[in-house]
Amino acid sequence: MSSNKGEQRVGIIGAGSFGTAIANLLAYNTDVLLFSRKPGMVSRINNTHENLGINISSRVKATDDIQELAERCTLIFPVVPSGSFRNMMRDFAP
Repeated sequence: MSSNKGEQRVGIIGAGSFGTAIANLLAYNTDVLLFSRKPGMVSRINNTHENLGINISSRVKATDDIQELAERCTLIFPVVPSGSFRNMMRDFAP
């Protein structure tokens, strides 16, 4: 991914099957930062470009750093189970 601050980047919170699918679709037109709380999953995604048996676009980068996601993305989609949504939003609160 480019470090150009003028370039738009989309963030996806949630690296499950649905988040991964959305990230791949968005990657047709933009760079995507995919957030997971699991460092092992982040490493695997970045090293193999695969998650849960799904090939991932080279335009998708994974991170477990909430601050990186918030700072680098102009648009963020939360794609997490409804039972996790409230706690996830607390993590992003100032």
